[in-house]
Amino acid sequence: GKGVSVVIDSTNPVVDKAAVSPATSASAYSAKLPTVSWKVTDTNFRDVYYSTDKGATWKKLSTAKEGSAAIPASAMTKTGLYQIYLRAYDKAGNYKNSAAMNYYYDNTAPKAETVTRDEDEKYVTVSLNQLSETVDTNKCYYAVKKSGEKAPASSEYIKASDISYKNNCLSVKIPVSDKMSAEGVYEIYVAAGDKAGNIAYSAPAKAV
Repeated sequence: GKGVSVVIDSTNPVVDKAAVSPATSASAYSAKLPTVSWKVTDTNFRDVYYSTDKGATWKKLSTAKEGSAAIPASAMTKTGLYQIYLRAYDKAGNYKNSAAMNYYYDNTAPKAETVTRDEDEKYVTVSLNQLSETVDTNKCYYAVKKSGEKAPASSEYIKASDISYKNNCLSVKIPVSDKMSAEGVYEIYVAAGDKAGNIAYSAPAKAV
């Protein structure tokens, strides 16, 4: 009769390469979702899985031995440090994990606990107090709207130049002549940004 060939495979796949990009650090978070790349050696290779929660849960990433893929937003919903692992499987179910790859992800813009407004004849100063994260003072914008008008679109914001930032408080000084006529009540919106590039256009600080 015919013989049946049986393949006995007890060897774990080898993860030759595993990397994550862009490069991040504790002082340089990224607002971009990470892309992982890999290379696996195994004659009986099956697929590659990934984990963003220190190996608690695993999801299928690819059936390619070598390649790169973006980690989906559903796997990284909050700002923080993620430890990403890749796991290569062979057809016998043997697997090998990559080393942990740290990724510092930031998908939230700075938010103030309280907003205060002071004004004199020349300037209105809006202060954002007890901010949720470090502000990049090169990424702060403001918009002026008449009371009752809808909130400004991101294209309506002007880059703030007169800024004070200390003790987790950001103060933006705005000339009264800027978009404010003598008559009327005006609301000032301030959108603060962080070093990862998140800017609070969708949830700005509002000073009335």
